[in-house]
Amino acid sequence: MKELIEKLKQILGCVSEADIEEANAIVDEILVIVKSQLHRISDQELYNYLVGKYPNVDIQLWDEEYYLPPLAEWKLVLEDVAMWARNNLPEYKRNRFNCENFALATWFRVAWVYMINSIGIAIGGGHAFNLIVAYEDGKVVPHTYEPQSKGKIVFDPPHLIIDRTVILG
Repeated sequence: MKELIEKLKQILGCVSEADIEEANAIVDEILVIVKSQLHRISDQELYNYLVGKYPNVDIQLWDEEYYLPPLAEWKLVLEDVAMWARNNLPEYKRNRFNCENFALATWFRVAWVYMINSIGIAIGGGHAFNLIVAYEDGKVVPHTYEPQSKGKIVFDPPHLIIDRTVILG
């Protein structure tokens, strides 16, 4: 898998048709790995877990089922998203392209390319970021992903989520 990611990093700096086709083929290979690792959970099951974990959060679930990859596969997906963002998104501009724009673009890219809906946007308190939900050792495990600052993943972040609205779907 590391070889695939390294190859993808090399290719994304180029723009020829052949390079685009090769990049798409690599994404397809990542998709095969990630999709085989997905754990399916109902909206009610996920809602009960998140409300129990974060009672001071407004949780909005927009789908009936959620597909949760393990954290290792999340990291592969988010590496691709970070590379895509570096190559396609504008630089940070206060009040014009900032935290909520990066979080929404990440949310979009994960859904568009990987069809994984266990990523959400956490908004409130003057900041926005992504909440990702992984499935580890038979358990639902939330993490935050900060797309604005080089894609930092924080394990099980209850203090970051308080008094926010989180939308998954």
